[in-house]
Amino acid sequence: MINSVCEIVIRVRDLDGCRIFYRDVLQLGDPVSDSGFNSTFALNDGLMLTLEKSDAPFLEHAANATLWRFGVADFPEFQAHLAECGCELVEDPCGGSWRGCDPEGNMFLVRD
Repeated sequence: MINSVCEIVIRVRDLDGCRIFYRDVLQLGDPVSDSGFNSTFALNDGLMLTLEKSDAPFLEHAANATLWRFGVADFPEFQAHLAECGCELVEDPCGGSWRGCDPEGNMFLVRD
């Protein structure tokens, strides 16, 4: 049984650009830990999301991008905010959620 902090790690090339996207566009707030190597955001219930700077060659392949799913309290408001920021959501073919991408192609799913 998992009884400690769980963490999602997303590897990115442009840490500064992705930090701004996750902080401002996805509205995760300021990182709780920030350096030239990684930025960590506290989500909820002990879940953390860390952006880790990497120049690994596998990051050039979209199939290796990370996918994570989350819900929001007011989906229409969140969707409008993303649109204002230039981030397009498309309906997931499986239904019940919408897909978007960060500036490096890492996908996220938002439940409506």
